[in-house]
Amino acid sequence: MAKQGGKDALIYHGWNTTFDYATYRATQLAYDLGVAGPVILFSWPSKGSLTAYSLDAERVVSSTSEFQSLLSLTRKAVGPRSNVHVIAHGTGIKPVLEVQNFSTTRSDQLAAVGEIIAAAPDMSSDEFDLRCAAIKPAVRGITVYGSAFDRALQASQQLNMTPRAGWIGSDGPTVGACADVIDVGSLAGDFDVGHTVGLSAAVALEDVRRLIRTGMRPPQVRSARLVAVQAGRGTTYWRLAK
Repeated sequence: MAKQGGKDALIYHGWNTTFDYATYRATQLAYDLGVAGPVILFSWPSKGSLTAYSLDAERVVSSTSEFQSLLSLTRKAVGPRSNVHVIAHGTGIKPVLEVQNFSTTRSDQLAAVGEIIAAAPDMSSDEFDLRCAAIKPAVRGITVYGSAFDRALQASQQLNMTPRAGWIGSDGPTVGACADVIDVGSLAGDFDVGHTVGLSAAVALEDVRRLIRTGMRPPQVRSARLVAVQAGRGTTYWRLAK
């Protein structure tokens, strides 16, 4: 499947996404990120409707065991000289952070899990911090791409009455220091809803590409466009400039 030493990705889509559109986005990401190996879409049965948020929230969590099985099969298939990276959008981050078999330890049969990339993650910030801390020692790194100009996350916050992990307000991110948080708000003006910026804007995609290929941290070493900012809660996050 993958070239030896290749970089491989699993894509986990979020709410309000049809299978056809998810397939299109996975294909586009494969091209944009230049992944040297297979890009595998894990598609769960979203209703693909703006009005089906609550039902989709239940369905995405119920797909955790299937995703865990696919991750295990993929790690075995691509081999021990590759890294399997996971990109999750919106509500798709929930089952990813519940997976129990993340491990950076290679064996003769298994690839390592590299980067966990959460684009506009739609789950409570408290739950995200808890899950993130549990899996962080077992993966290469965890990165959030979010903003305060995401209308979908804004609506989710009002519906769920809790801060969402991808929201970055005037005091900074709602999540703690477990993940590197990249504020893509400066790019949101080019997108109607602002929910897809982290996986659509060319500047953001370039950072994701470098992150997958190199794993370089802290983020400012990847690009001069990334500027470190001290948040109100004492943590550091990064703003991505146009």
